[in-house]
Amino acid sequence: MRFSALWILACALALPLACQPMVEGPAASDGAQVDSDLSGRTSPDDGNTPGQSLPDANQTQLGSTPDFFDGVIDERLGACCIVTTCQQLSPLDCHLQRGTFLGVGQDCVIAACLIFLDELDSDNDGLSDLEEIEMDLDPEDPLDGPDIDGDGIPNGKDLDVDGDGIPNAYDIDIDGDGLRNKFDPDMDADGLLNFSDSDMDGDGRLNIIDNDNDSDGEDDDDDDDDEKCEEDDSGCDDDDDDPLCFVAALFENDMDGDGVSDCNDNDPDGDGMTDDDEDGIPDRDEIADGTDPEDSDTDDDGLDDGEERELGTDPTDSDSDDDGVDDGDEIDDGSDPNDSDTDDDGLDDGEERDLGTDPADSDSDDDGLSDGEERDLGTDPDDSDSDDDGVNDGDEINDGSDPLDEDSDDDGLSDGEEKELGTDPNDDDSDGDGIPDGDDDTP
Repeated sequence: MRFSALWILACALALPLACQPMVEGPAASDGAQVDSDLSGRTSPDDGNTPGQSLPDANQTQLGSTPDFFDGVIDERLGACCIVTTCQQLSPLDCHLQRGTFLGVGQDCVIAACLIFLDELDSDNDGLSDLEEIEMDLDPEDPLDGPDIDGDGIPNGKDLDVDGDGIPNAYDIDIDGDGLRNKFDPDMDADGLLNFSDSDMDGDGRLNIIDNDNDSDGEDDDDDDDDEKCEEDDSGCDDDDDDPLCFVAALFENDMDGDGVSDCNDNDPDGDGMTDDDEDGIPDRDEIADGTDPEDSDTDDDGLDDGEERELGTDPTDSDSDDDGVDDGDEIDDGSDPNDSDTDDDGLDDGEERDLGTDPADSDSDDDGLSDGEERDLGTDPDDSDSDDDGVNDGDEINDGSDPLDEDSDDDGLSDGEEKELGTDPNDDDSDGDGIPDGDDDTP
């Protein structure tokens, strides 16, 4: 309770009755009570209000409102809380001003009124009446609270506070303010700071039974919230009393000196811009990721850091897959900057670039042999007929002829001519008549 100290003061100085449980007193006669409800707060009967042990006229419990005698209105004065003020009024006048009567004879102590309002939530919207008054809201209207997405559901009751289609339970920035939940003091923007909010992430599950109260997808017990925000060693010992060490430690990870570590600060350098290099990544995230918040292309590979984040490449390494080709060039070439051999032909994308082959096509010359096989054979992966004999390299391999020799059997006929004649390109005397095919009229 925020006003516990004031509550004790109020009890000690002015409200002894308001701080004690109700005690039995002599009941008023049935004839001395009304049969209709003038108070609008309790339900009178012909004796005592059901569930109450004091006669209605003598009620002095904090926040109760007495009924009035039949024919005789109790004009005795007492403390009446009206919003955050207190006046000495009769029970009826207090009711007519929509106040809360604290008891006949009670002195006005503002602290008592504030305590009562802080404990009361008239519209059951998760904010106490006092908090709603402080926020200029109607404590009796459950739908007038903060409503970021304008859907008519106040943030405190909305399961998707920012209306981005991601339920609060799975949204790492529930209120869409650019501050990740684990660094946001009021992550669901309901007006209640996390430490005092029974459902801090607004997912409909009370903190006590919710094992992921910051909606980061990890069990709270396993969270390593500071993993990417570890402070660098200032070079000073813990017991070093050198004032320069203190200053170094203070500003080493807080460049604008605002007390918020750079990787948690929306504007680490305090220049009023949250993405200095306009690469689509907030400065604080770049600091946490190890990229330069003032250079849109940290590794100078032709891709902005934001593009690299989307592609899954390393924005601090110009050649993420170590194939000899910069990530930006791979995108231009149509190859995969995360795979050194995009087409799985046995040649790295860098080798293919040097050879002039297509890194996205395993058989660049469509001769039936992969580029890698041609490299191993010595044939040209960019020429389907390396020896220009009229037979594709792949066919020569299948036929057993030499794709690097246009006349594999040296009989005077090219392998292509032999294929047309039906002779054997691997036998210089296909018919065995002792005359080489090239000299034989009927080979």
